[in-house]
Amino acid sequence: MNIKYLLICPLFYMSVTIADPIDNLFELPLAELLNIQVSTASRENEALVDTPVAVTVITSEMIANSGASSIKRLLVSYVPGFTSVEDQNEVNIAVRGVYTSSKQKILFMLNGHRLNGHSFSESAPDLSLSLDKIKQIEVLRGPASSLYGNVALTAVVNIVLKKAEDSEGAFVKLRVGDHGQQELSYHHGYKHNDLDAFIWLNKHSIEGEVKTFSSDETYNAITATKNEAIIGGHDDPGSYDMGFNIEKGPLSILFNARQDHPIEPFSSSGTSGETYVYADYPTIKGVKPGQSYNANNMNIQYEYGSQDSWQHETRFSFDQYMFTAQLILDPALTQSLLGRWKDDAYGLMHISHTDLLGGRLQVGFQIDNYQVEADDAILSSGGSTQINAGIIMPDGEETTHSIFTQYKYALSENWASNIGFRYDDKSRSQGKDVHEFSPRLSLNYKNADYALKMSASRSFVDASYFNRRTVFPNYRGANNLTPEKLTSIQLSPTYYFKNNIGEYNATVFYNTVDNFIFRNLAALPSEANYNNSGELTTWGLEQELWWVKMRWQVRANMTWQKVLDYDQFEVKSGDIANVPSLVANLILDYELHNDWHINGTFQYIGKQYSPIYIQNDGTAVADPFPNTGVSFDDPNNEVAAAYLMHSQLSYRPNNHLRIDLQVDNLFDEQHLQGGTTLHPYPQMGRSFRLAASYDW
Repeated sequence: MNIKYLLICPLFYMSVTIADPIDNLFELPLAELLNIQVSTASRENEALVDTPVAVTVITSEMIANSGASSIKRLLVSYVPGFTSVEDQNEVNIAVRGVYTSSKQKILFMLNGHRLNGHSFSESAPDLSLSLDKIKQIEVLRGPASSLYGNVALTAVVNIVLKKAEDSEGAFVKLRVGDHGQQELSYHHGYKHNDLDAFIWLNKHSIEGEVKTFSSDETYNAITATKNEAIIGGHDDPGSYDMGFNIEKGPLSILFNARQDHPIEPFSSSGTSGETYVYADYPTIKGVKPGQSYNANNMNIQYEYGSQDSWQHETRFSFDQYMFTAQLILDPALTQSLLGRWKDDAYGLMHISHTDLLGGRLQVGFQIDNYQVEADDAILSSGGSTQINAGIIMPDGEETTHSIFTQYKYALSENWASNIGFRYDDKSRSQGKDVHEFSPRLSLNYKNADYALKMSASRSFVDASYFNRRTVFPNYRGANNLTPEKLTSIQLSPTYYFKNNIGEYNATVFYNTVDNFIFRNLAALPSEANYNNSGELTTWGLEQELWWVKMRWQVRANMTWQKVLDYDQFEVKSGDIANVPSLVANLILDYELHNDWHINGTFQYIGKQYSPIYIQNDGTAVADPFPNTGVSFDDPNNEVAAAYLMHSQLSYRPNNHLRIDLQVDNLFDEQHLQGGTTLHPYPQMGRSFRLAASYDW
């Protein structure tokens, strides 16, 4: 006998036919799924249903079943509001239409420790964030400066590590694939009494897919004899992610070292977006063309106090980042420019919690200091000649002092409130200091059948040191940049299905961004490339659906957004440039047999407005083939919608061995994506991987 389940919700229609079950492998109690503990939304553990704003959780099971090899794939698949955007030499992502050339608008954390650099304020969702070590990813959608201050403008992504109690013993995985994909992953957990130790190591590289073009399909100012681009490459050097987390009683020590180097598909300076021959460029300071970074993060945390009084948490942190970027200037001359700088940051944070007047009070302070030291730039020409080309940016030091508080109060059995604010005082090395107040107010209602979350909040992100002080060509900074601010109102109703089979959540948001910082590739040589470009007001609807029954897991999400008002922003017919107004994802997991599992991830990326302006220092570049091929000047250009499917087939013959066959872009959909580039870039086609893992 077959059972037919018809799931209907706004903008979603899915029909699934399910045979009689053998085992209810995925049938978990609804209460267990809803009561997943998260800490990102309030800086203390609470059930997912009690968070003051919308939070999406990606579990280790979802990660393993998806076949994803990067955190970006996970975010754009599982989290509404997150969409892919392209950059010249970085892995990039947008949240509710807001993005820039780096990820300064999203705060990434590891066990609550900031991963974003300090001089550049970015942390890319690239291969340096390996996946096998992760217990869950908590994604807070919306402003979060009331808790985290600078950088937490549009979202917070907190990566929660596994512990020995989650994965005791050793785990090793080898993954290989086409386009030169190689990955080795290892982690080990050890638990004894109150000691929990977890270590991990990941090494990953991808040579990338080489795409070739005819001369009239390129955006080259001068016709080249060889036209190719490396898409999706992470090599020379490849990525690594290693570290440890040790917890013993009230003390925990976290260390993480990471590196990645996305290969530039096209030139990133001069006439940006031209093809070049990757092999013709030398390795300088250990790096081929593209932007590489190394990061070392350490966090020492001590918790003390009594359960019936104050509980305290003190954190000491040290972070070091080294950025090395070899930028293609002129492919016709085989010319590149290398810039290199580092920053060292030190931090102290203290948080105290207590029960007060029937509610829960949190107060804290934070001090952060960082110093920037930059090397001289190196100009390379003809593939070998290297000369000093002056400073990248001056050295400097900046300090931020912050205080914050939060009060959670249950108004009744069904209603609860959460009020918080943070004040940040930043002493800049040059220009006006920053003084920012970031509030948040939320009101929640819940019962056994549905819940409702209402919130209003404001956040900010200061212009990074690099944005303000660099003298790099095409990246010239401006000392007068002011912090960007985002004000958001969110309404999130949730409905729980009967018989413990799932939930449906919708979030309506209204966002206003002020003083938005954007990179102007068309700036004249006398002008800064970065400026506060104006305002953007948007609204949108995000939907999430998950459904678990018998051998099936079904997850779906959809995002629709439109521009209501804007100033000095690239918008056409209510659509933000390079951001589709509609995206949707459907993820299906099915247990074929006790030993076999299949996953299918279906992505719809709607059409998008993606203007083309091929310029060099504000001057239009002449098209060598004006009557054929691509256009060098098309302010109304649109990129067609794309339909992608990713799949994984898994075989687990016993409790220790697992074999996975993974295919990205199964139907080899040839599609484009724009972003902080002068023209939309081609994306990777079909890609295969085979992985074998063993744990004991």
